[in-house]
Amino acid sequence: MDEVSAPPAGVRGRVVSRDGTPIAYERYGEGPPLVLVSGALGTAEGERPLGGLLARRFSVVAYDRRGRGGSGEGGPYAV
Repeated sequence: MDEVSAPPAGVRGRVVSRDGTPIAYERYGEGPPLVLVSGALGTAEGERPLGGLLARRFSVVAYDRRGRGGSGEGGPYAV
């Protein structure tokens, strides 16, 4: 397996969730879609090494969960 130090040039952006909370994401690569979800305290930035490898075959989207990285906290919610 080839080593990748950084993912290919990609797109950083934000979308707004239904409740108005901004959600930050990074997208790179071409191909079938693949979403990376980081662990408890992780961010999209932490997924770059894996995303860089996967971007060779997929359109990778990694996002910052609520309250992490560039995403907003959001308000309380009910289940």
